[in-house]
Amino acid sequence: MPQIAWSDTLSVSIPSIDVQHKALIAMINELDGAIYRRQSVIITGAIIEKLLMYAEHHFSYEEQCMEQCAFAHIETHRCQHDELRVKVKEFSIAFNNSVPGISEDLLEFLNLWLQNHILRSDKKYTSQFQVHNIA
Repeated sequence: MPQIAWSDTLSVSIPSIDVQHKALIAMINELDGAIYRRQSVIITGAIIEKLLMYAEHHFSYEEQCMEQCAFAHIETHRCQHDELRVKVKEFSIAFNNSVPGISEDLLEFLNLWLQNHILRSDKKYTSQFQVHNIA
């Protein structure tokens, strides 16, 4: 699968969140490289774990910002984050059980989910975050 390339179309125009999105993209691309090079389960698993921990940090930060400015769609957004958490836990269990092809399936899911989430959901909060000086 082609790696994700950061572009201005993925920017939400909130520097702190763009930095976090870039970090998530870098980790997804790192996972892609590990899978492509057929690195060990230990290395690939460590990348997945690091990605999950960082995603949790990002979601927490983003949700705090939404609370700070009383973002109207916060519950919908939280549900989307929760759906990702559940799905990735399922992938993680399958990965730990050595299900064939699960790494590639996880990578494809993360690739599509992150880009769609940024473009369809995250961009909705940009103007409200800017009004509340969230940078």
